[in-house]
Amino acid sequence: EAASLSSAPQATVAENGQVPAPRASRALRAVVAEAFDTRPEATTRAVIVVHRGAIVAERYAPGFDAQTRFPGWSLSKSVMNAMIGSLVQQGRLDVHAPVAVAAWRRADDGRSQVTYDQLLRMSSGLRFDENYESPFSDVTRMLFGVANASAYAESRPLAAQPGTVWSYSSGSTMVLAHALAA
Repeated sequence: EAASLSSAPQATVAENGQVPAPRASRALRAVVAEAFDTRPEATTRAVIVVHRGAIVAERYAPGFDAQTRFPGWSLSKSVMNAMIGSLVQQGRLDVHAPVAVAAWRRADDGRSQVTYDQLLRMSSGLRFDENYESPFSDVTRMLFGVANASAYAESRPLAAQPGTVWSYSSGSTMVLAHALAA
């Protein structure tokens, strides 16, 4: 079975690649099972439920396990927001400060005023075409056509004054990830 809903209290990886978890309630097991609906359009590959810092339910579709690498796509934006929130809570980051991007350091570069908050809210003003149907859009170039996705996202010029226009942008998340890593 692909599920790992055991009664082991620790969250360590076992030899079989599964992560033991505390016993899940019947209701939680039902919700996790529903995520793996057998309808053709159901594409769930993994579900991990964490409660109070411990894995309480975990299940994988056939062919996947705890060692499988999954693309995060838009989920990565939520993870990035949570990471930044943690840094703010620890007093290590001011979201209203300009983002530290080396390519934007010139005083005459309007991007030097783009804040973490504006990138998080996708109102940075950066020009970024999020059209997955075009092989020439910024998002397809960034994800599939360049060696350094964050450098590509950071190279985008301003299309609007920061904080004035909302525009969905995976590039914003790449800029944030690079800034945090630096």
